[in-house]
Amino acid sequence: MVKNKKLKKVILYFLVLIIFIYFTFPLFWMVWTSIKPRRYAYQPGKWIFKPSLQGYADAITEHRIPTLALNSLIVSVSSTIIALAIGTLAAYALVRFENKYHNQTIYLFLIVRFIPPVSLIIPLFLLGKFVGILDTRIILILVYQILCITFTVLMMKGFLANIPTDYEEAAMLEGCSRLKAFFLVTIPLIKNGLFATGIFLFLYTWKEFPYALFLTSFKARTLPTAVQYFLGTQGVDWNAMMAYGFMAVIPVLVLALLFRNYMIQGLTFGLSK
Repeated sequence: MVKNKKLKKVILYFLVLIIFIYFTFPLFWMVWTSIKPRRYAYQPGKWIFKPSLQGYADAITEHRIPTLALNSLIVSVSSTIIALAIGTLAAYALVRFENKYHNQTIYLFLIVRFIPPVSLIIPLFLLGKFVGILDTRIILILVYQILCITFTVLMMKGFLANIPTDYEEAAMLEGCSRLKAFFLVTIPLIKNGLFATGIFLFLYTWKEFPYALFLTSFKARTLPTAVQYFLGTQGVDWNAMMAYGFMAVIPVLVLALLFRNYMIQGLTFGLSK
């Protein structure tokens, strides 16, 4: 019996190790290629070499990486804040003021999430051109709300549904309006949900590619669109591309590692309701 338990534990650890290697090897290969001298970038079997940071220098100085990172940061933070503000209020309305169209409203939010982004690019491009906001951060922030607000509503609905109305009613008996009771009583109770949802929104907007590629051309380009800068007529600049990729992934990794508990709570608690 003891031997069987030990064998099961060994097998479990082995499977975990295989899964860990499977998911981390691309990141390792990215870093490994980024520090190779350029002449060895096309030689995967070359394991002994003098490390070089030339790829990072090229990515930063020749491909506007700091500017693109600033655009990504502004767009991601702005989109997250706006979506949290609007989506949380919408979720509150759905939870506290149910009517006979409640389920149909939820289905509409779900349908929006099933729309392929590529099917909206041409209409959004034409609309942006008509309004005059193409190649600006504004159009990206507005377009990202299509998915960010719906995601926020679906997430926060689960958190709000677990907050009893007694707290708000007690606050209103003390003279608070419903809106004031929402901000003073309900918001502190769902702050973990807000934090978890905000992390997911930031990660989505940080890595979003199709809209950023087709709705911007130069000034408002974000980090994911920089991939095209490393494709030249004489081949791919693998050193700089991998260095860029690693630098772009760092904020995502840091957020995931620091706030993984909030992310797990958001997946298991928010969306399950």
